[in-house]
Amino acid sequence: AFYGMADMKFGKVNFIGGARMEKTSSTYNSWAGAVEDAEDNEGTIDESLAAYFTAQKVTKEYTNVLPMAHVRYEVNDQALVRAAYTETIARADFAALVPFIATDGDDAEAGNPELESAHSQNIDIMLEYYPAGLGVFSFGYFSKSIDNYIYTSTLQDVSIRGGFKVYDEVSMPVNGENATLSGWEMNFVKNLDFLPGPLSNLSLYFNYTSTDSEADYGGNREKSTFPGQAPSTGNLSFAYETSKLTARFSQSIADQYLVEVGGDKDEDIYYDPANRLDLSLSYNLNNKITLFADMLNITNVPHVYFMGDASKPVEKEVYGSTIKIGTNYRF
Repeated sequence: AFYGMADMKFGKVNFIGGARMEKTSSTYNSWAGAVEDAEDNEGTIDESLAAYFTAQKVTKEYTNVLPMAHVRYEVNDQALVRAAYTETIARADFAALVPFIATDGDDAEAGNPELESAHSQNIDIMLEYYPAGLGVFSFGYFSKSIDNYIYTSTLQDVSIRGGFKVYDEVSMPVNGENATLSGWEMNFVKNLDFLPGPLSNLSLYFNYTSTDSEADYGGNREKSTFPGQAPSTGNLSFAYETSKLTARFSQSIADQYLVEVGGDKDEDIYYDPANRLDLSLSYNLNNKITLFADMLNITNVPHVYFMGDASKPVEKEVYGSTIKIGTNYRF
């Protein structure tokens, strides 16, 4: 990788520009075969691999040039504006790139070593305001155009990497055509020290993001939302802090979002995330010992996956509430 950057200041304006060049070379080795046959074999792992699987090896090499420009303008002592243009890449997870094929009858799950890195062009504008006392308010706009984004798709009646067998269904990561995301975000942090008495130790934390997205999956597939992107997400927390006690109550919210793309919208898999309630407490007995307790997912909200719409659930995960109690000792 090579990187160059220039940092210039003109009065209240600070400009940072630069570019990064990255060259990536990778080799992946794996196995392809029928899992059910190997499970029935009584031999060693090496014997099962030799008998039922075929070695797979793929080498890939590519280069990216990623420019960026940042501008920071100080309006006054309490406010500033930031703007940025950046280009970034997102490589696929290692597990997605490994050229494995795991079959189960006429269905299969496979890796995809031919995946391209997703390339994103990003515009961000942020206004930040720091009121008197402790606190911050920020409001921003963002826009992204993403080529070759990566998502998990269920393919019908296909072979894998030039093989002769045609599978009924294959679940594997693939590259999409183009996706666009845009939206706004808000963040607010304030120490409520204007309240009377002990209430002056309260603090409020709030952030919210609203996103519009559209993704082109190629072929005859109609456009849909970007996988993994919820239209709305947010967090609300209240904290109470003294020299000895710290308590924080938090709630997170998120809309349902696409996780797996099917043949059409009715076959898409969505995730409806749990809107969690969490509580954390800590107490300093002295300058060395701290007691703590964390209560996560207090209301035991389940995680639900559904196909097409919420009336067709396909999976429900219930993890229960989690309580952690312990102590920290500083040496």
